[in-house]
Amino acid sequence: MYPLEKVITAYRQTHKCDFYQLQLIMDTYVLIVGTVEFVSKLSARVFDRFNDNINACYDWDEVLPEIQKQQPSILIIQANHKNNFNLCRKIKEQSQKNWLYCIFVEDQFEGNDQCLPLDITAEALGNGADAYMAMTSGASGSTYEAENRLLLAQIQVGLRQTRQFRDLIQSNIVLSTIAVTDSLTQIKNRCALKSELPEQIINARLCDQPLSVIMLDVDHFKSVNDNHGHLVGDRTLQILVARLRNQLRVQDGFFRYGGEEFVIILPNTEAASARDIAERLRRLVDKQSFIVQPKERLHITISIGVSTLDLTDDEQGTSLVKRADQNLLKAKAAGRNQVIPESQS
Repeated sequence: MYPLEKVITAYRQTHKCDFYQLQLIMDTYVLIVGTVEFVSKLSARVFDRFNDNINACYDWDEVLPEIQKQQPSILIIQANHKNNFNLCRKIKEQSQKNWLYCIFVEDQFEGNDQCLPLDITAEALGNGADAYMAMTSGASGSTYEAENRLLLAQIQVGLRQTRQFRDLIQSNIVLSTIAVTDSLTQIKNRCALKSELPEQIINARLCDQPLSVIMLDVDHFKSVNDNHGHLVGDRTLQILVARLRNQLRVQDGFFRYGGEEFVIILPNTEAASARDIAERLRRLVDKQSFIVQPKERLHITISIGVSTLDLTDDEQGTSLVKRADQNLLKAKAAGRNQVIPESQS
């Protein structure tokens, strides 16, 4: 890869061109593939004011590694190079998840054969290119300006489509995150649990590692809402989540199961360790009151049920969660504010 600064500077000394303002390109990376002469001509025609956003590849073997390192929004390929169609196909195959707009440019068209541009256009589009244009060799005056406008228009189309695609991807990511995130506590929700628990079970069995699940419930939470209001109840859950989350490992999964019930996935954690973790969490909540308002403190407790993956559990995690839930019910029936581990189920 080589910067264009030197070749553009050289052409600035001998060419004085008027260029359209193309603000879209200021946040866009353009990669030009071709000979030094081709890159220089193209830069002088269109991109003189935007060279900070352009890079060039003069070696066809370097193109794919460069795109893998940083994929451009626009790719301009010299059309009359022998490897151009194979290169375009390979690039498109590797760009399915991150869309790339590819323009073929012929810079040596003599204008004698009117069918040639049509044939090349058809072949270029058939090999994955999004646009093709022929620039007349030695063009000047109105022809030169018209070709500049056409190339710029094709680039603008590519930039719009690329931006629309990237906006769509970003929107999908945001929507996907919203779909699996609990809006009150900002941890993952039950929908996320249904998706992630099967993956954790499969991974645990493949790696021959233990996997445990904690299900916890805030004791007498209804009375918090009834006596203090739902806003205080919401604040209580937020404080609880923040307090518990600080005690978990990076690899642990924390989910709001519904209402005041929560589930914690503990990868690579056997039954005894899961019991100890659950007990530590229970004591943490019990020993320190919750400041829900400047002059209002609440003392709450939690009941916890624990289960550990065994050979009979299904891959969806239904039975694993069910056992944790059953142990949670036993903890509540036994007086609350306690942990019932797998061994006592």
